[in-house]
This record gives sequence, C-alpha cells and structure tokens, in this order.
Amino acid sequence: MFLFRDERTKYAPVRDADLDGVPLEDGPSLVRSTKKFGLREVLAISLLTAFISSVLAIGATFAMSTLSRPASSDGDTSKTLDCGHSVAEARDKGCTFDPLTVAWLPAECPRDGADEFVAAANPSWRYWHDRQMEITGGYDNLSSIGGDGVYWTTTAEHWTHCVFMLWRVHAALARGRRVDWMTANQTHSHHCLMMLLEATKMVPRRDEIHTYGYVRFGSC
Repeated sequence: MFLFRDERTKYAPVRDADLDGVPLEDGPSLVRSTKKFGLREVLAISLLTAFISSVLAIGATFAMSTLSRPASSDGDTSKTLDCGHSVAEARDKGCTFDPLTVAWLPAECPRDGADEFVAAANPSWRYWHDRQMEITGGYDNLSSIGGDGVYWTTTAEHWTHCVFMLWRVHAALARGRRVDWMTANQTHSHHCLMMLLEATKMVPRRDEIHTYGYVRFGSC
C-alpha cells in the first residue's frame, strides 16, 4: 500500500516502513489508512456509474420500443414505409400485392403464410365487387381495385385468412422483423380469434373427447 505526500502538483510514493512510528502533529503515531479511493477515483467511479445508469435507461427504453414496434432487418424501423394511394404509385415504390392481407405492401414487409393461404383456396372461394358481380381473374384482378376498394368473399375464405394471419404474427415475432399494419393490429387479431372461437361452436362433435395434452413446467 502507498500513501502520498503533497509536493505542490507532484506526488511521490512513501514506503510503508518509513511511516512506522511517525507522530501526527497533534495526535498519536500514524496508523496505516484503510482508505482505498482518492477524490479522483471517487469522481471517476461516480461518472462511470452515471454513464452505466444512462446506458441501462436508454437500453430499457429501446427494448420497450422494440416490443411495441416490430423490428426490421433494414436497420431503420423509425421510418414508416408505404405504398402511396394508387396501384400505379404502389408499383413505382416497389410494392407488391399480398393476397393474405389483400393489400399492396412494401418489399420489406414479411409475407409469411401468403403462399400457404393461396394454396389452401378451394373452389368455394369467390371475390365480388358486390354480392352479385364476381371479380374474375382471382387475386390479379382483386389487386387492381386500388386503395380501400370494397370486395365481398366467403366465410371459408375469411376463416382461412385469420388462420394464416395469426401464423404471420408468430413468425414475425419470432424473427423480430418489421410487420405490416394489419399483422401488428391487436384489434384485428382479437377479431380473428373471436371469429374462430365462434366457428368452433358450429362443429357437431365439439363436445366429444378426442383431444389430449401435457401438463408442463414452463418458462418465459
């Protein structure tokens, strides 16, 4: 251990052996100090503590922001990507039509479940401008309606849409990327869940015992 003597602005180490028996100005012999930090060290530790606290606070804020807004691999999720207000403008912006959300979406938006949704289509699925006139040509013509264009479809299509939308929510959450507005919309997810729950009430054998599961010790 070293103690230091003030020599103007310079400090020189004093050997422990030199301190034994040295009297104080108005007291007993000098006792070796147990003090570990000088003023500089205290200031440095205080500044470091403040810095770490600031980093933790910023990190917590960023984490909460990430949870409330899905992240993206493009590195900048603060900027909203859009497709304009017309089919022509959407194409100019590099957007493509997503049959699952029935919307033009930027290329950065995920398309989880879209191909499976289309593959699940059956002959009963139809699309109409109204309840009398069918939209011919499938999704190609459906995409030409433009922004906020109204269409009609079957209940089977609607149920299947909800199934794959919920899949997209989970896939995007697991991957941690940017998602489209419908996927991130909690009200829409609640709507789909409640509709599927109501659909189960139509199953004739819903009260028969055909299901089993496992009791587990989980984590989160």
